[in-house]
Amino acid sequence: MIRRMFLLVALIVPFAGIDTGSPALPGAGRLAIDVAAQETPLDLAWLVPSPADLNDEGYGLTYGVYQTAASNGVSIYGNPGPLTDYDEAFSAGSPRQTYYQLLSLRSYDDPDVTARRISVVLAEFEDDDAGETGFAVVSDVFATYDQTRTPPDVGDEALAFRGVFTNNEGREYQELRILVRTGRFLVDLTIDDYEGDAPATSELTPLAELLVERIETATASESPGYGLQVARISGEDVTTFYDYYTRRDDDEVPIDGERSSQRQSDDQLFEEAGMTDSYYYLGEVLPTDQDPTLLSATIDFRRFTDDERAAAYLATAVDDWTEAMGTAYEDIEVVDDAEELGDGSVAVSFVQDSSYGPLAGYRIWVQLDDRVAAVELNGDPAVELSVAEEMAEAQLTCLEDEECAEPLAAVDLMQAGPGASDEETPEAESEDTSEVDSPVSEPTREATVEASQDASVEPTEKPGEEATAATETYVSPNFGYSLSYDPTQWTVSEEPSTEGGIDNIGLQSGFTTVYLSGTTGVPDAQVCVQILTDTQTAEANVVGFEPMLDDSGLPLSGGDTSDYFATTRITRSTDDGGTVDQAFYARCIVLPASGAMLAIQQFSADIIYDTASEQREELLQGLTLP
Repeated sequence: MIRRMFLLVALIVPFAGIDTGSPALPGAGRLAIDVAAQETPLDLAWLVPSPADLNDEGYGLTYGVYQTAASNGVSIYGNPGPLTDYDEAFSAGSPRQTYYQLLSLRSYDDPDVTARRISVVLAEFEDDDAGETGFAVVSDVFATYDQTRTPPDVGDEALAFRGVFTNNEGREYQELRILVRTGRFLVDLTIDDYEGDAPATSELTPLAELLVERIETATASESPGYGLQVARISGEDVTTFYDYYTRRDDDEVPIDGERSSQRQSDDQLFEEAGMTDSYYYLGEVLPTDQDPTLLSATIDFRRFTDDERAAAYLATAVDDWTEAMGTAYEDIEVVDDAEELGDGSVAVSFVQDSSYGPLAGYRIWVQLDDRVAAVELNGDPAVELSVAEEMAEAQLTCLEDEECAEPLAAVDLMQAGPGASDEETPEAESEDTSEVDSPVSEPTREATVEASQDASVEPTEKPGEEATAATETYVSPNFGYSLSYDPTQWTVSEEPSTEGGIDNIGLQSGFTTVYLSGTTGVPDAQVCVQILTDTQTAEANVVGFEPMLDDSGLPLSGGDTSDYFATTRITRSTDDGGTVDQAFYARCIVLPASGAMLAIQQFSADIIYDTASEQREELLQGLTLP
């Protein structure tokens, strides 16, 4: 059985932290690197600490982002859109490459809640001077932090910072970060504690020392270098979800949220198969209002003890993968006329169910010596075989060279060959996929409120259309209002719930989220909007706010005591020391039949508010009041 890797994640993640106790750190061993002897980039994904280095089974790998071509500026955290102040600071020294990793520890009292996180950003520059520049500029990003009086004695130069912040889920955490430079390498290590304990510098310093030791000692031959052999996609619209080792030196790497019994079962299975190391990558271009195109690229890389074990894995790969994926993939067919690659290859076409609708594409396994890489490329419009083969060939070249020269431009893959024949491109049939669990990652945070059985979401046919397209309808169990929406445009980000007399549901489309809440006890719509706005602007990370204005310079607000709205620009501080402008829309409507109140809230980035406003108004056309 192939290990389950499809965990839904958020696009924007906070800086990380570790357990309440000081982690035990084993020696560097085979992981250390002699940087002076290297002319090629080092495998940063191998250098960073894994959960095993913390000597605590509670930690799991949450995120990884490898930017192997970072000299012109990249998103350190793998997010689409403009670079943040933190990203720009790293780019000042033109790093060759960067790697970001997040490890999480769940609360022992409530495993659904994160107790601590530890994150590391590791950057490699061209030389020591560039590393010094990077250190100076990145440290300036944390000017608002409290700098410790005595910096840790590690590397060539180091600083330590503290701060107390609130994440975008409203949870307060105490942060300790150590910024270290050793030669041409820059390390940014962070602990975030969510249980009220201020992390001690002594907890993080040993981890910084471990990283410096790995960088400064031993030889590059002791690193397998597989993180450098992955054919990634790049572009300003690309989101990286996963990019990390999942098996190292015959041991499975714990994944956040994964059962230990599942990991132990996988470990035994892969040991019997002779698999020593594995690496997993998923990058996507997600649809927007301006461009509905979706492209998803996956690399599942595995190394075996010898060529024969690799060939044996390849021989059953299609059947094993088909069984593991279950109903998420349909119409799986072996492509008999696919190009032969490497020491052996096999290709299948498929249609994948996702919350964005059906996605069509190909998965190609290719073997070279003791390594097998599965290259999966799919999307909407359907990906052509020739395009998938192009990416598989690029992956093969990376294996042969033991390094990828450059990532593949996502825009080139998306624009290649729009006129494929029926034989070459699998057809994605239109169907209702709103209730299908999709392995395609979405830019949504997991719901924090469990669904109430009293609330209902019912599929209904879209009025006025004879096609098979459908809508879903949410009905408020206590107050009787309903909302019909297109599940291919809007996904449920917060499950329907009834709690404390409030009916609630959250929907997300692209990069905006709309919440509907029914309640009682609010005197009028204007007071309701003021309460909602005050609640947002009073949050700890708010550094400023002001009414948003229309083209005439007047506030975007209006209505009366029965139906009122207002829009506010809120400037929030971010975990990396910068700020971000958010547009917050609040509208309250008195329900005539009961006198209850319907509150509508929308969140989006300020820069895309015009588009988000159009999305909201289109969504609210499906709102029916009792």
